[in-house]
Amino acid sequence: MLPIEEMGKKDLENIKMLCFDSDGVTVEKGTKFLDGGWTITQDLSPEMGNKMLKLKDKFWINVTSGRNLEFLKKRYELVLGDKFSLQAEIGNIGWYKDGEFRELWSEYELKRVEKIRKILEEKLLRMDDFIAFEEKEMIITIHAKNEIELINETVKENDERGLLYCWWNGEAYDIGPKRFNKASGLKKMADILGINMDEIMIVGNGINDRDMRNGVGIDVSTDPKNLKADFWVEGEEVGGEKLVDRILKLV
Repeated sequence: MLPIEEMGKKDLENIKMLCFDSDGVTVEKGTKFLDGGWTITQDLSPEMGNKMLKLKDKFWINVTSGRNLEFLKKRYELVLGDKFSLQAEIGNIGWYKDGEFRELWSEYELKRVEKIRKILEEKLLRMDDFIAFEEKEMIITIHAKNEIELINETVKENDERGLLYCWWNGEAYDIGPKRFNKASGLKKMADILGINMDEIMIVGNGINDRDMRNGVGIDVSTDPKNLKADFWVEGEEVGGEKLVDRILKLV
């Protein structure tokens, strides 16, 4: 891994798309749940939004996240429009100016995820470490103070084919079909846009970003201790902005 300061113009020569993770890259991590179901998260700063707009002069900008699509549209309202796309719920939903897609789950996947959700909704209410379910259309996201082994056990017990993932990212669990992830969502979006995978730079920081590294032109990590990449830059939110500043200097 090389520090981002060693990225040069030659590294960007063939790059057509910049794919950013959202929380922990373009905005600071963190979700707070209030009474009544309201949530508080970090907004995209006007400074970062304007820098992303400048990047669109040279690149297509794609943001990939575990958040739901409507939330992401509001967060990135400043950047919406031409040369911009969103991938929500860990690649299961894609959106761009001219259309959107939702992956088709099998009957097995649908029934198992629905069953797991119902079981956990009942059992987790009695546990101190449980915080809340985040609103999602397809996958399950469960916020918790600490890891809860019951969640892993429930997924294993009700997924006899082993087709579902159960990921802990430090503040929440995500549960969904293994075959649909940020990598598959990125590949589908790239195919729609006519962009090759080796023409993409990805910027990530967590477990659900690892699969995206395969076949891309450049990968960057803002959490080098936990996610290896070609280049690294440290800092939740600050790391992503430092990278954007570096790219803008080079182009």
